[in-house]
Amino acid sequence: MSEYGPVGHQIEIEVPGSGTWWGYTNAAPPKEMCCIDQLRTVSGPALLGAAFHEAGHAVVALHAGMPPVDLDVSPGAVCPRCGAQQAHGVNHGVSFSAAPPDDVLMVLAAGVQADLAQARICGPVSPAEQWAIEVGGLDDQHLARELVDLLPDDNRLDYGPVGTRPRPWNWLHQQQRAHSEVLRLWPRIEAVALRLLVDHRVPAADLPALALG
Repeated sequence: MSEYGPVGHQIEIEVPGSGTWWGYTNAAPPKEMCCIDQLRTVSGPALLGAAFHEAGHAVVALHAGMPPVDLDVSPGAVCPRCGAQQAHGVNHGVSFSAAPPDDVLMVLAAGVQADLAQARICGPVSPAEQWAIEVGGLDDQHLARELVDLLPDDNRLDYGPVGTRPRPWNWLHQQQRAHSEVLRLWPRIEAVALRLLVDHRVPAADLPALALG
């Protein structure tokens, strides 16, 4: 861990059937809300965000030398109070051994970065909306902690500041790397996301043509 304290805002969320997810967001949580998906005002419906999130993982992974995997998105329930539409995305398998650990961490960070990039294209993103998008990556942070726990020397995922010589297991550093890759690969991410949005599924066999060109 960093010698400094964590950067950001720690959050814990109860996920039905999955227990408690926790992690850190860069944006502060809103003081009032009905549900998380209600906060997606600029970035469009949750299904669009899920499509870009999974496309970000998949395209960055493929360019990092990891194998293609099946992608799925599906609409979820509608909030009975505010009417916000939920959505679910699945990236079938992030292999811890398919690339160097620092690249796997970058891939895990790329989903939220792609969702944020799409939102910022649509208009100014409020701190509350950014927080909602970042919460969508708590499961990715869970996997990142699992991966770093497997590394030698008793490492832990570092939520501290990046510093002048960032270590590969620093989460902010991996967010920065993922952000750069998402911007570099944006046309490919967009192609995969739009295919997901229409078909709700992209088989692994179809992914290279969309992601690599």
